[in-house]
This record gives sequence, C-alpha cells and structure tokens, in this order.
Amino acid sequence: MSVNPQSKLFRDPLHGYISIGDDLLPIIDSREFQRLRRVSQLGVSRLTYHGAEHTRFGHSVGVYYLYKRLATELDRRGAPLAQDDLMAGLSAALLHDIGHGPFSHALEGILTPGRNHETWTQEIVTGPTQVNEALKTVDEALPEKVCNILKEGSCSSVLTSLISSQLDADRMDYLLRDSMYCGVSYGRFDVDRLIATIVPHGSSPFIAIDGRGLMAVEGYVLARYFMYWQVYYHKTTRGFECILRELWRYARNKYQNGNLAEQDVPRQIRPFFQEAVTLDDYLNIDDYDIISALKLWQASEDPVLRDMSTRFLRRHRFKSIEFNVNLHFDVQDRIKKVLERYNYTEFQCYMIFDQPSSVAYDYYTAGEEGEKPPILIIDKNGSATEVSKLSEPIKALAGRSKNRFNLYVPEECVLEVESIIRAGR
Repeated sequence: MSVNPQSKLFRDPLHGYISIGDDLLPIIDSREFQRLRRVSQLGVSRLTYHGAEHTRFGHSVGVYYLYKRLATELDRRGAPLAQDDLMAGLSAALLHDIGHGPFSHALEGILTPGRNHETWTQEIVTGPTQVNEALKTVDEALPEKVCNILKEGSCSSVLTSLISSQLDADRMDYLLRDSMYCGVSYGRFDVDRLIATIVPHGSSPFIAIDGRGLMAVEGYVLARYFMYWQVYYHKTTRGFECILRELWRYARNKYQNGNLAEQDVPRQIRPFFQEAVTLDDYLNIDDYDIISALKLWQASEDPVLRDMSTRFLRRHRFKSIEFNVNLHFDVQDRIKKVLERYNYTEFQCYMIFDQPSSVAYDYYTAGEEGEKPPILIIDKNGSATEVSKLSEPIKALAGRSKNRFNLYVPEECVLEVESIIRAGR
C-alpha cells in the first residue's frame, strides 16, 4: 500500500532498508528534520552506555517504518486507511519528535519552561518552516491533520493509536533501537509476531491483538518495564541529568541576576536565558550548542560553573544514595554541613534529590485526561478482553507505579552522608 511508487531507500541498522516516497522526502530534507541528527535520542545515556550515540533522526525514520507496517497489516485484515489518512499518519510518524530540544528529555521543561517538545512540534508543523511548506505541497490541509494526530493527550482515531497509545510504533521502535545501541537485551521483543497479530477493533479508534499474539504482548510490556529501570532510569544516567539540569538553572540565574557576562554565554544560548525564545531560536539550538557552552564554562571564574561543567564533560559523576523515605529537615541540615566542609555551598547543585517513577502498563479509564487506550485481546469469537485479565505478568505490573528515591552528592562526601541518612531513619 505504497503512497508513492517513487521512493528513496534508507539503510537503517535496526530495520534494514526503509523505503520513503518522494512526496515525503522534502520533510526529511528540511532544516527542521535534519536538525534531529544533532539531537541525541537518549540524552546523557551515552555517559552510561557508550554505544548510545543514536539520534532522534534515526528513531523518527524507524517509527515511520513501523507505522507503515502496522497500516499494511490493518489493510490485510480488511481495515485499510484512506489514502489521505495514510499520508497524514505517515507524516505524523516522521514528525512526532520534531520538537525535541537538546539532550531530549534531560532538559525537558527547563530549556523552555511551560513549553514541552509536544508544544514545539505543533509550532514547527504549523509555523513558517520548511516542514510546513513540505506538508502543504502535498495537501494544504496536511499540517492541520498532522497536528490533530499528534495533539497531546488525544487518542481519538486509529491514526493516533498507531503512534501514541500503549502499543504503538513509537514505543516499539525506541525499545528495540535503544536496546540495540545500548548493547542490552532488555528491550527486545517479538515485533514481527506483534505486528502480524494486529487486528482492527470494530468501529472503535483502538487497535487490538489477535489472541495468538498474547505472549508477544507480554514480551513487549515486560521489555518496557525492564528498559525504564535498567536504561532510562539508570542511576548514573539520572545523576548526569541532574548535573546538567542544575548547571543550566545555575547559569541562567547568574545571567538573569547580572553575574554572568554576555561574552560568557554563547549567542545561541542567550535567548533561553532571557526567556524570550522564538521558534527560530529554538531551531538554532542542539546538543552541540549545549556542549559548546559547557566547554566555555570550564574556564569560568565562577567555581560552581567551572566545576559542574568539568564534571559533565569529563564524566566525574556524583554518587547516588538510595533511600525509601522523605528526609527530615534536620537530616538535610546535617548533610549541608558536610557539604560546607568540602566547600560545596551551592546546595541546589551539590545536594540533588531525584525520584524517577514509571508505570509499564496502565488500566484505561474512559474520559480521564491524557488517557491511553487499553491493549485489547480478541478471542476466536471476536470478543475483546483487556490484556491484564488474561496475562498474569501484565496483571502484576498494571496500574502500579514503581518509584525510587535517590540523593546525589559529590563522591568525597558520600560516606558521611550515607551515615547521616542511616542514623536519621
């Protein structure tokens, strides 16, 4: 069910050859999409898993490929997408991450407070961009259609379900791709079996799985659980994310308070410190600009700016201390006294609390904001059952949030801080 018989082949390390029609190539050749080559898929995870050097560009092409495979399977099952809907869906698959900023999720909500990557995606698709022009060349209404598919919290059509649900092309690709590049097996599952058992679910906007694919679904849900806790929330990765975020906040505050000179902030960074970011400003920044700023700050006269930048660039990590209760204020005060003895007086930079949390699979509550549709299993009689009612492994995970509490401090302080935390329990 090719959209365009004229196509170009992309050789993908995960999926092999991926064919993309000429009508969508201008999207890939656009300034905005090419920028994704300079935005890391896993942010700072490469400081934990040295192979994790892949980018949002490769992931976006991979999601396009899996979206097309899912649509082809629905077609084979007698539920074809209309040609214009297929074009909109494939465009959305390519563009679903176009709004990601430097280091992806590591600086989400901090780089541009109040505007996440979904917001920027909408602005890029509808704004004065090459992506917008490429979409309108195909169909004047295509930018709006793509935005509707990608609208945050929306799951009102099969087009959206295929890219944003609890079983979608986005999750399938990032689990497999991230697992491969990190050199781990946690994210592997039987994607071919999973796609081969996709079935339409009547007139609902949700897709479902033939009962014969139940074990493939179990493998997929477990892969997501393992990847979050072994890769995405790895304590070393989270520690460097904490360093990067607090360093950014510290530098921005110094600039806004007049304590960091213009020449000490790279030109591309200044709009973000002035909190007057335009779309063009956002598109001009990527991972390399953040690294350039850190390299500049390594020579700063400010000891905190110099130390934190050096730690990140040379991989001098903080040590993590795991605890399972909130630390009382008196315990925190005692920890601060330890840090003071080592001349770490900017406590927000050297005493960092982190609480990762994840739900591998969630129940579905109709009408709930941001809801994700359930994974439904269709039996041989055509009846649909929510997957956790049929699977003991998924039932054990469903709706349960796993949390972890970590405190990050400089390595030379860790033994004393651990002793204080143990005594304060």
